[in-house]
Parts: sequence; structure tokens; C-alpha cells
Amino acid sequence: MFSKLFPYFLIAIIATFLPYLACNFLSIPFLHGFFCVDIFILLSLLKSPKNKLCFFSWSIILFLFSLIYENNLDQIKILFLDKNLHNLITFFSFFSILIFSQYFSSRKKNIFFIFFLIVVICSDWLNVFYFGYSISFKELFSIAFHFVWSAFLLITIPILHFGIIYHFSKKILFSKNLKLYESFTLLGIFTTLLIINIVINSLQQRETILNTPIKTFMQKFRTNTTYTTKSKDIILSNEILSRYQIFTHSNSLQIDSSYTSVVMVLVESWGVPKDIDLLKKSFSFFDDIPQSFKGLYLRNVAYTQGAEWEDFNMPQGMASDFTLPKLYQNAHYETWYLHGYDGDFYERKTNYPALGFDSLLFRTELFKRGLKSCKYGYPGICDTSTAAFIAEILSDSSKKHFIYWTTLDAHYPYSLSPEEKESDFCKDFNLNEAECAYYSRQSVSLKTIASLAKKFPRTRFIVRGDHRPMMANTPGFVSSFYHRWVPMLILN
Repeated sequence: MFSKLFPYFLIAIIATFLPYLACNFLSIPFLHGFFCVDIFILLSLLKSPKNKLCFFSWSIILFLFSLIYENNLDQIKILFLDKNLHNLITFFSFFSILIFSQYFSSRKKNIFFIFFLIVVICSDWLNVFYFGYSISFKELFSIAFHFVWSAFLLITIPILHFGIIYHFSKKILFSKNLKLYESFTLLGIFTTLLIINIVINSLQQRETILNTPIKTFMQKFRTNTTYTTKSKDIILSNEILSRYQIFTHSNSLQIDSSYTSVVMVLVESWGVPKDIDLLKKSFSFFDDIPQSFKGLYLRNVAYTQGAEWEDFNMPQGMASDFTLPKLYQNAHYETWYLHGYDGDFYERKTNYPALGFDSLLFRTELFKRGLKSCKYGYPGICDTSTAAFIAEILSDSSKKHFIYWTTLDAHYPYSLSPEEKESDFCKDFNLNEAECAYYSRQSVSLKTIASLAKKFPRTRFIVRGDHRPMMANTPGFVSSFYHRWVPMLILN
């Protein structure tokens, strides 16, 4: 029996382990478990005996798994109210395979290739392209070029992934059906895995044990934007919760034309460290500026353009007449988008004019205007230079301005150049090289933003991060930040 069941686990482990290694080598903060539930379920269902009791048992477990597993009660209650159907889609995906398996003959080799495409491409999409599902391929290659070996991982892991799963699943599907007691053994082991995973996730939030690509992929299209701190990978400490406010979507930002200008700053890689003293020191740069909010904000996503879309009031990336820049444009504000990197990155230069921006300025345009370049993580216009240019815009009091600025200095990789100065963070907190470089650059950006806000007290500044640091050569650095939580300030 062991020899029959072992391949199911082997395929499920391989389906996650190769992408998991890639994510860890690159220190990408996307969670990938050690065990792919989708591959395990699909192979098990296709090999289960044609028995009503077996069919009913799997149906119950799949229903509970899809609708309840990894969800708190509040999310279940609003499941049908906010059209957040990713759990239902997950269940019906598995259930349709369960029904199909009752009529599937493993000896019909002519339809095996179709099955292979369904399982590996549809059900395991997240693992094949281990983090490319949420960022463009252009950015994926840009990330790879930062490390020589990462380009090798980018190319070889999807190929190995396909090849190994094809090899083992072909043998399983064309063998004789499992006996009834073996199918129930698989069901019991699967249920035990779920229970163990729940227990482990309740004890620590760094990594999940199981990976569910169908559900994770469908969550990308969720419409609900209300979260609680009970979610498994984003639980804040009681100390942080007692000290800082949480900015929720119920008190979302509104157009306020009483301000001469509004500046929204998306601070690159400004995440919430689990060390509350580090967070306190980051906030300290703004202590002598009037604040209407100082606290934390939970992002729906963990990459820069997703954060921009969220700030623009277009969480699904779809342009509309209600994007924030367009609303300010309609209120007779001059609207600007500024970023010190290339406009082709994320295709911003092509797509963002439709969102309501009158002017889009990137590295090339800013450099032509005489702004200074810096060669940090991503070479581009220094945040200090961009801030000086923003000051020029705000100095024109004949117009109202809405400015959206995505900073650049604190982008990975983190290694200080000889001309860079270490911040007080490095000695005060005994930081290693990567941490020191990150906090030193972040300090410069935050001080620059604070200085700008002080210079223009009649301008409203909304400052918040996009995601925690995404990469570092230092183990444990990325996981020292809460996932998707970012600091936030509303100044003046």
C-alpha cells in the first residue's frame, strides 16, 4: 500500500518544493508551502474507486476544505454578500474533477495529455510561474538580472516542474485503480495534513505548510477589501496593536478641495518591522509635523504596482471615471505622477495617462530636467532630487496640484556604496550589512518627505509604504517584517 500511496505525496511535494526553493533563494515574500494540495487532491480523485461512499466522503472533505479552511468566520459570513467567490470556485473546481473522475478511464491514453494540461497548468499555475502571476514578465526578468543564478532558476524550474510531474503522474494514472481502503487512507492522511497545518500556522506566521494554487490564484480577483488581523500570515503583535491605529477602508481617503495641494507618497519597500522600536524610529522623522493619522495600513497585495492601483482606487487594475487622480482632475487640480525609474516598467507610461494624470515624469524626463541620478537598488533619479522638483511644482500657488510620487531609493538589492552614509539605525540596532543599507536609504527618503511636508504646511501629505522589503541576501531579513502591513501617515 505504501508503494502505491507514496507517489501521490512525492508529486505533491515536488509541485511546491522547486518553486519554494526559488522563492527562498530570491527571498521573495510570497508564501509557498512544502505540499501542493491541489495536485494531491486531483490525482487522488482520478484514482479513487467508483464507490458512492468514497464519492460522498471526498465531497464532504472538499467542501469543508474549500469553504472553511484558512478562513475565519467573519470572512465566511460575508462570502455571499460581497461577491467574493474564490472559495466557491475552488470547491467547484475540485468537485467537477471528482464527478469527472467517476467516468474517467486511466487506460484512455489519448486524453491523458488533456488531463496533464488541466492539472499542471490550471491547477498548479501558481507553482509553475512561482511568483510571476502577480507581476509582469518584464519585472520578473529584471529581478533575475540582479543575481546571476536567479536567471538560471527562472528558466529551469518551470521546465523541471513540468517534466517531473508529467513523468510520475503518467505512471499513476495508467496503473490499476486504488482499492477502497487505500482511498480512505489517502483521505485520512489529507485531513490530518490540514489539521497539522492549521495548528502550525496558529503557532507561527512565517510559512505555510500546504499550498493551494487554485484558491490562491482566485483570491487575486477578490472584490472584498476588508481584512482582519486574524489572517494567518499577517497577525500583528499586541504591543503594536495597542500603540498604533489601523487605517481601514471604512475611513478611506476622500477628495478635500480645501487643501491647496495634495501629495501622495508611495514609499518603496517601507514595511512594518516586527521590532516595534524600529517602527517607532521610522515614524520619529515626522514627530514635529501636524498629523491627523499615524499608524498602519494593510495592503491587499505585496508588490508596487498593486499598491499604486489600490491608492488610485482601482484595486483590480481597471481604469474608470472614479480613479483618484481623475477625481482630482475633475476638481480642477493639476495631476502629476512622478517616479525615478523607467516609464516602461509596469507599462506605466502607456497605461497611466488614462487614469487621470496630466503629466507623467520618469527617469528619462526627470534627467532631462537636470535632476540627479543615484545608483542604488534600481538606478534612477534620487529621491532627494525628485523631492526638490516637487517643491518647485508646489511653489506655483496659482494652481492646485495633486501629485503622486513613488519613491525609489530603498529598492533592493541592499548594499551601501562608498559614497552613502550609514544612518543611526545601524549602530542603535546593531544591524547587519543588508539591514543597515535598507534603513540608511529609507531614512534618507523619510527625512526628505518630512522636510517637504514642513516646507508646505498647507499641502496635505498622505505617506505610506507599498510592501515589506522583497529581497535580501541576509536570511531572515524579509521575514522580520509583517506581510502586507505598511506604515501610514497623513500630515498637515
